[in-house]
Amino acid sequence: MHVPPHKNRTPKQILDAERLFDSAWHIWQALSWLDYAKCKTNISALQYSALELRRGIEHLWFDMVVTSVGGELDIREYARCKGDSTKMYKVLKRLSPYHEKLVQFTNISASLDRQQPTVTEWDMSKLKRLHSEISQYLHFFGVPSETSDNPEWFIETLCTIETGANYIWLQLTTSHTGQIKVTSMPPVVRDAWEGFCAGQLDEDSVRTRLHLAQPVLRKQTPPRF
Repeated sequence: MHVPPHKNRTPKQILDAERLFDSAWHIWQALSWLDYAKCKTNISALQYSALELRRGIEHLWFDMVVTSVGGELDIREYARCKGDSTKMYKVLKRLSPYHEKLVQFTNISASLDRQQPTVTEWDMSKLKRLHSEISQYLHFFGVPSETSDNPEWFIETLCTIETGANYIWLQLTTSHTGQIKVTSMPPVVRDAWEGFCAGQLDEDSVRTRLHLAQPVLRKQTPPRF
């Protein structure tokens, strides 16, 4: 899919852009506002960029929640995700308690089968820290001389937002968000996953097991994401 450039857009172009229900759309908007803020040294654009980046992170967490249940999210869990981003940590932890390890296992499996896409191993601690850092820019700054009128504060704030937005944008545009659905794993894959999850198998051991099982796995339906 062609992604329009985020640079050199006017405020009207940014505001008039078709709104999409997608984490990447929010990050694209964040980068657009950031570019304008950088060119014009504009504080308002900097704040709008922080807002879109924060919403992009929250939408990304929602994507993780949805993919953790194979795209079938219970209405009650959906309700828990709305309005309070911190609840999404708890929802994801409950629905997929070993999420980060399962994503890692997914990529080990994908390395042996070109039909499987690789997925991003998101640094959850980094995302949480970034979400917290940029939230401060959406509230009372303090006196202008210490913040909005201070060139050093502007540069530091811009760098924080830009580094975070670029990290997420790179992952979203070069990889996927997802994980193998545990309940759809063939027995041999399920055994390897359980051993890896329990710490009984390391990455090399999992890769060796799955490699030896390839002839059998090719005759079966591939695991669902």
